[in-house]
Amino acid sequence: FEKTTDMARKNNAILAINGDGYGFRKRGFAMRNKRFYRQIGKLGEYKHDVLVIDDNGKFSITDENKDSPADLVKNGAKDILSFGPALLNDGKIIDGNYLELDYFKHKQPRTAVCEIEPLHYIFAVTDGRIHNGLTIRELSQVMKDFGCKIAYNLDGGGSSTMVFDGKLINKPSEFSFYIKERKVSDILYIEK
Repeated sequence: FEKTTDMARKNNAILAINGDGYGFRKRGFAMRNKRFYRQIGKLGEYKHDVLVIDDNGKFSITDENKDSPADLVKNGAKDILSFGPALLNDGKIIDGNYLELDYFKHKQPRTAVCEIEPLHYIFAVTDGRIHNGLTIRELSQVMKDFGCKIAYNLDGGGSSTMVFDGKLINKPSEFSFYIKERKVSDILYIEK
């Protein structure tokens, strides 16, 4: 586990955000560069959206209870992220009973990624708690307003970090106060 800034520098990233935090969970598909770190799905009554990125950088959303890891690889998956939930699919806000969970209903620091069109993405990070954070529904609307076609929620809270040209550009927060940058298990980034 390392800070987003450290991983961004090591990978020569011009822009980086924290990833899905797969290293802090025991369940949920996790694949990076066609290498599986975990093939065990989440349990529970809710659907479990995963973001699939293929070799061409195209995003798609599926439910890990519907598609097996082998099927996803067979269909061209290069990366699979499993924090969730999916925010938009085909430009439409995704709704579901899981959005009634407290973590999704309360304003929190959030991290999201979206595809606008092929090879055009938006990385989004919101700071703050209570007054400045966003609910999942609000984050979905923001991503829709940006013109996103497919958008996905990543690990949030104190892990929400954005790094540009080697420098942290947001203020990670825990509860109602700012904290130092937290170590995370993974990042999404754009190389220089």
